[in-house]
Amino acid sequence: PKFLLASKHKKLKGKVFEYNLDTGSYGFGKQANPQADNQIWQLSKSGQQFVNVATGKSLSVQGSTNFEIEEKGDYFFLKSKFNGLYVDCKMAAKKQGSPCRTWDLTGGVSQRFYRIDI
Repeated sequence: PKFLLASKHKKLKGKVFEYNLDTGSYGFGKQANPQADNQIWQLSKSGQQFVNVATGKSLSVQGSTNFEIEEKGDYFFLKSKFNGLYVDCKMAAKKQGSPCRTWDLTGGVSQRFYRIDI
């Protein structure tokens, strides 16, 4: 199944994770309607990679491309299989164009994600 990847952070409301075709980087952009392929994701067969439909490339955050999905009710955390840290979008919420990073688990909203099934 294909889906959009969104953050629980209030400053990222209405935005979804995307691959920016102009800059070649991952970040948050305003959710397109209808959905744009660069904002659509699907899980790899292993279930550890988020593959972008537009590019066929896996989501990469500070060199991490394989993630463990830790479900927590209506959201989940993304734990890097590379370094054991969690995807954190605190800086992306503060400044447009700033990338997400991996960080120790804080449990805060900048580390909480959810899927929007399409």
